[in-house]
Amino acid sequence: MPMMLRSTLALSIAALAAAGCSDSTEPTDTVSRQLYYIASSPGTYPYTLSIPRLFGSALDGSAPVSVIPDSVLALHPIYVGFPPWISLNGKQIKVQSGDSILTVDPFGRVLSIVPYPDSVPGYPGPALSPDGTTFAWFSRGFLNLSEVEGGGWTRIYFDSLGPVLALPAWSRDGRSLAYVSYFTSQITGQPQDIRVWTRRFSDGFAMPVATLDVVPGSLAWSQDGRWLTVGFDGEIHRLRTDGTGPIQVVFYGSTTWWPSSSAWGPRDSLLAIVSGDRLLVMHPDGTAARLVAAGGGLWFASWRN
Repeated sequence: MPMMLRSTLALSIAALAAAGCSDSTEPTDTVSRQLYYIASSPGTYPYTLSIPRLFGSALDGSAPVSVIPDSVLALHPIYVGFPPWISLNGKQIKVQSGDSILTVDPFGRVLSIVPYPDSVPGYPGPALSPDGTTFAWFSRGFLNLSEVEGGGWTRIYFDSLGPVLALPAWSRDGRSLAYVSYFTSQITGQPQDIRVWTRRFSDGFAMPVATLDVVPGSLAWSQDGRWLTVGFDGEIHRLRTDGTGPIQVVFYGSTTWWPSSSAWGPRDSLLAIVSGDRLLVMHPDGTAARLVAAGGGLWFASWRN
């Protein structure tokens, strides 16, 4: 990294850290926050523009809290590139901010800012590994793995049945990847032979686990690696990663906003679902659903373990 860029980032971090400590009221209990999500919301004066913000919810009936101070967001606004990344100990949260990756603590204090890797596309959003070190995305039949810091880049050819590959999703242990493959019909131009796969990194073993009628908008692993949830237009389905059993409907949304996304909670006891303008939490079988947030501009949810 050029020395001038390093100096600029260092000064930026110092300024943002100071801002983060000066204009926000620190929550008294961050441990209770279980669920984080990104949503558009107006701020407080003088930062009144409605922009994407990171919220945290304790799921105890209290109002969700905007985590990052407006003064920080004014300098480093959040981009909706990938879901909020939460470290296993819950002490770090990563979000995309323009051409940078912003890391904050649960109080919204800036811990680091690093340049977004040049090789990684902004959209469709890449998948960040569970340890926070590697981005994964597809291009021209290759899986691309790029280091968040350091610039390392690896390309792996996927011998899949479909020439179009999409939606990489890391397993919680980082040892496997789920993804979608499909053909584009030369006659109709529509996707066909749509399949969901899992692939191990250790030996490259890939297995198709489901065939779908439409291309999904999201994939998410359960914590124990036994299930995948698949997001369609306003719907969430789940399927077993060993390819056995039927595809089960978990949630039918009242909207066809695309895509719907999901995230499995600690010990797989709860499932968070973003569908259109709503964020809900429910049991993995779709029962006992409750509303966490509602309003325009809801994206992505991630759990604190």
